Amino acid sequence: MADCPKCPYVGLNEVAAGAVTVDECPECGGRWYDAGELEAVAKSPDKLRAAIEEETDPRKSDRPCARCGGGMTNRGLLNRLLRVDFCPACRGFWVDKNEVGLIDRLLD
Repeated sequence: MADCPKCPYVGLNEVAAGAVTVDECPECGGRWYDAGELEAVAKSPDKLRAAIEEETDPRKSDRPCARCGGGMTNRGLLNRLLRVDFCPACRGFWVDKNEVGLIDRLLD
C-alpha cells in the first residue's frame, strides 16, 4: 500500500470496517476503499452503487491514488456537495474522515 493521498509520506494502516478491511491514515483519519469495499460497508449498497455509476460533477484531483499511484477524479457522491476522490483505473475511493459518516446519512 502506498502513502496517504492527503498526507505525503504517511503510510496507511489496515482497519476493520464492517465485514471488510480498509486502509486508514493515522494522521488525517481518511480511508481508502478498494473497488467494491465502499458498497460492502454501506447501509444501502444498491443506492450507493447507483450513485457511484452516476459520477456527479467530476473534476481533476491533485491527489494520487493510494493503490496504483495514478491520477484521481474528485467528484460528488450521492450529493454534489459530498466530494470524494475516485481512481478510474482501479475504481477505488479516498474518503476524508468527515465524509465517512455522511455517506450513510445520505443513504437513509
